[in-house]
Amino acid sequence: MQFKQFVFDKMNRQVPVLIEPMLRSDAESTNLPPMWQTSWTSEYLAEDRFQKYAAKVNGELIALGAYEVLENSLVVHIVYMEAHPESNPILSNWKEASK
Repeated sequence: MQFKQFVFDKMNRQVPVLIEPMLRSDAESTNLPPMWQTSWTSEYLAEDRFQKYAAKVNGELIALGAYEVLENSLVVHIVYMEAHPESNPILSNWKEASK
């Protein structure tokens, strides 16, 4: 059995998601409007010990995630995950409320 990543579109249809290593351009896009909660170019998230991935739909960045495999544990430490601002209910609701 193979796991296939997907999200739902506005019509409630499944849309495939491509998950690939985060590019520098993905990180830099978090500093442009619409603003993300976190700059993925920050010193902390730029650390080499973290593995960073981007989730994309039709080439459009929808989420980023960073994790590390801890050497002395049988644990994957999820450092941070974030959805695109327009997909993030906290940011979307805040923008609507501030209009």
